[in-house]
Amino acid sequence: MNEGKEQNCFWQEIEKLGGTPAYNEVLRIILKLKVPRGKDIPGMLGTTHRTLMNMAEVSLGTVGRALNFWQSMGVIVVHPSKSRHEPTTIEYLGLPQLILEHPLIPIMEELKNLILRAEDLADSLRVVESKVDQIIRDTQNNELSTFRKSKPIVYGETDDGRTLYVISDEEV
Repeated sequence: MNEGKEQNCFWQEIEKLGGTPAYNEVLRIILKLKVPRGKDIPGMLGTTHRTLMNMAEVSLGTVGRALNFWQSMGVIVVHPSKSRHEPTTIEYLGLPQLILEHPLIPIMEELKNLILRAEDLADSLRVVESKVDQIIRDTQNNELSTFRKSKPIVYGETDDGRTLYVISDEEV
């Protein structure tokens, strides 16, 4: 029971390092195959990128990017093989405590939150644009309310070339 909690805590620490779910899955496979076994015990693994691709169910390019990411984070070291026919040696070093306690971690988490908020705002903007488009279609079809008939629409253009519609109180 306690081992499950430790396992979850370990993967929460891994997620704090900022890898994508696919990168985390590649690391999970590396930890599963390395010798000696154990999630946070340094060890070695000789395997091909294709084996990791098949086991993690990701693309070959994702495996390469994941290995580069985890190597840049100091979690693994990739020792290239001498020929294409030999497996690549991957050395798992363990979680770098300095990275987990780095003062920029809260900033990274705040940045993730800001990105999520920006995506929500973009979704809201799409809804507003859709409603404005519907109003414009209604205007073109003369299906207008009494209020709209008394308020002319001014057409313009934004800096990026999109059409801008403004409902104005003044006659044009």
